Amino acid sequence: MDRKIAPLFFLYLILITYLSSIPNLQLQQVFNYQDLVLHFIEYSILAFLTYLSFPKEEIPSMLLFIMVFAFLDEFHQYFVPGRSFSFLDFLADFIGAFCGLIAIIKYKENLSGERS
Repeated sequence: MDRKIAPLFFLYLILITYLSSIPNLQLQQVFNYQDLVLHFIEYSILAFLTYLSFPKEEIPSMLLFIMVFAFLDEFHQYFVPGRSFSFLDFLADFIGAFCGLIAIIKYKENLSGERS
């Protein structure tokens, strides 16, 4: 575990949980599918922080952790007034996490290639 990044990782998990716990959370819609884009970005960031916090973990393990967290987050919202479980949100979480992990892996590969 990277002791410099790990606190950000845990704080980010707490932030996601906090935001999911706000009853009747309504954001002003600026564009179509805004909610799904925000889920994608939110879980891309979580993927970055997961990868940087636990660099020795296997990628499938990271993705599994993030997916379990995303599912539990959506499930938890089912019990929050004015919120609900959304499979589309969960799917956006998965795609965001997957793309985030791929992006950081490719970025690190490019850095390694440039240094050679």
